[in-house]
Amino acid sequence: MNIKKNAFLLGLIHFLSEFRLYAAVAVLYFTEISGSMMLGMGVFSVAMLSGAVLELPTGILSDLVGRRRTIVLGAAASLISIMLYSVGKGILWLMAAAVFEGLSQALFSGNNEAFLYGHLKSAGREEEYKAFLGKILSMAHIALSVSALIGSLMLIFGTYAMLFRLSIIPRALGLAAALFPDEPETTDRDRKSPWHHLRESLWEVCRNSKLLRIFIADSLSDGAGEAAYQFRASFLKMVWPVWAIGLAGTLGDVLAAFSFWISERWIDRKGYKGVILVSFQIFGVVSLAIYMNLFKTDEV
Repeated sequence: MNIKKNAFLLGLIHFLSEFRLYAAVAVLYFTEISGSMMLGMGVFSVAMLSGAVLELPTGILSDLVGRRRTIVLGAAASLISIMLYSVGKGILWLMAAAVFEGLSQALFSGNNEAFLYGHLKSAGREEEYKAFLGKILSMAHIALSVSALIGSLMLIFGTYAMLFRLSIIPRALGLAAALFPDEPETTDRDRKSPWHHLRESLWEVCRNSKLLRIFIADSLSDGAGEAAYQFRASFLKMVWPVWAIGLAGTLGDVLAAFSFWISERWIDRKGYKGVILVSFQIFGVVSLAIYMNLFKTDEV
């Protein structure tokens, strides 16, 4: 079993699934199609809600059909999602696309990490998990930074719809790449019923107060952070040309990719808790700076 090959393919799948030429201006496209800013933001809400609701059943499915097949299903759902977004005929199409996007996120969530850990565990290299995972996750932010830059430049001559249609290509390539990884070897514990795994997971969360607090904080942070990120384009459109909106996120994704790439060293040096605290402090400072600039703009 070739760990490097499977890790490379997993990183490639992350890269292709996050190569979103439209990412920086998606809310503007949704608002244009639906005719309402509220409905445009509602598309993101449906995607996040469906992902949260489907998190549990897709986890059970992953145990039943295997990690590799779940990756294939996630890539297929991602492709269907972008194809439905590209149709652009009304809010119902957008909402259907959002459901498939949430399904894709739920299928990938946890499963891809378990896929990687399973391969490392079978080779007795579990201690390298954070190093591999950091580099794989950095590929997603590299894709976001590169695609945001390219998408911004393409908007000089193109349209929002064009960015969505061209984004079908990397999703299709991602589905093709998902067919090649090997299934991790299973242990006796892995062969237990998925309901047994579910009971174990719920018990661990309930009895471990620290794990529960981390879960709640992570959920709140992701929800608020995603909403702020998606709404940013509507604000920037008032002060920047549309083609330049994507440039605002490019630097952030570049820095995120770099931080994931070196995350193993930071974790070894500062510990998990130290890295989490620093990340929240940086997020708070950046958010405060954005709000202060927003109020200054309103005063002008």
